[in-house]
Amino acid sequence: MKDGKIAWTFYTFPLASVTVPLALVDESLIGEDRVFTNPNVTHTYKPGDVGDTTMVTIAGLPGMHFHSRIYDRAKFAQLGPGPHASSEYGQAPDDTDAFGLMFPDAASAHTFEIALKEAVILARSKIQQP
Repeated sequence: MKDGKIAWTFYTFPLASVTVPLALVDESLIGEDRVFTNPNVTHTYKPGDVGDTTMVTIAGLPGMHFHSRIYDRAKFAQLGPGPHASSEYGQAPDDTDAFGLMFPDAASAHTFEIALKEAVILARSKIQQP
């Protein structure tokens, strides 16, 4: 809520793959949220509506960032078919504190969350061993 009104934040994650050093992930901050994927949600939302997708949020350890790339959505949407240079869709490097992965059902998201937490703990223990 902002000034008594619902505030919206829009994110897009058009990813084909994610590569993250597990030792940089803060397993205590891995969590699930219900989110909306309908682009018209700002017009159709009613208080109490629940998101249609589960997002698992993955955050880095304090002071750590994940290296990523951002894109200009307006430029990207105007591209026609065929190969394009990254400058045509406004690709630029970016560092982020966290990112989200979407799952169509809560059970899959929860299973992934548990497995990721265990993998992060195992990766960190391997680094700390002599």
